[in-house]
Amino acid sequence: MNKYRFILPLFIFPLIVLLFTGCPNGGPEDLPERPTITFHTAVSDGADLQLEWIDNTDGGSEIFYIYAGNTEIDSTFNLSYTIDETDRASSVGVTAWIGDEESPEATLDLSLTETSNLEVWSTADPSPDHPSFVKFTNGNATAVSAANADDATFFIGDATQFEGIHRWAGVTTTLEPAFADASSPYDFAPGTGNYDDLWPVGVIAINATYYIWIDMQPHNTMGVEDNFVRIYVVDIVDDGGYNKVTLKISYQNENGLRWLVD
Repeated sequence: MNKYRFILPLFIFPLIVLLFTGCPNGGPEDLPERPTITFHTAVSDGADLQLEWIDNTDGGSEIFYIYAGNTEIDSTFNLSYTIDETDRASSVGVTAWIGDEESPEATLDLSLTETSNLEVWSTADPSPDHPSFVKFTNGNATAVSAANADDATFFIGDATQFEGIHRWAGVTTTLEPAFADASSPYDFAPGTGNYDDLWPVGVIAINATYYIWIDMQPHNTMGVEDNFVRIYVVDIVDDGGYNKVTLKISYQNENGLRWLVD
């Protein structure tokens, strides 16, 4: 028995320490929880995106990492962050950290609603089966006739040009859409001063890309009441003496945001 007198305390002492101090840090109870994004809005005339979130980790997280797409762009100790247009992406997110442990990501989807191969005819075409007006429903574009012009956003004019719906005689609308040329990488609509509600004067071009600013009241100022859209002209063909235009349309559902990233 005497030979165990000096060994026994070696086992008892750690049990006493554990009894009074509990398990060491790093157990499952210390893992950070996924934050909850509670607020998001376009700011800086639609150039940037502001996020706010709730820290769901018991006892609080140590720091938060900000993501644009799959890229970590910054970190913050705050519960809000503004993502600059230079980091624009089709999704953004935030994670919580404790030590070396990272939570699952809370994400905000900013992907575009796309309508491919939409056929629209110039208003010079008299056929009722050849609609000239484009209507948006939850970002999805459809071609409609002049009888439904009040529901439309823009149309293809007689000279095969884009025109805002407010230019159509007799229409009842609060929209004043306007158009701008797009340039590579075709993922960021320009600010004010770059648009015209009849664009371009003359004919639009095959393989060209344009932006629409769907300007709601108050007009001529960019805000969360507006939306931004990209139009790619797939084809223009003569159809019985009148032009038929095929469009690919990409709509940003985040109100007021000028990011148009695929």
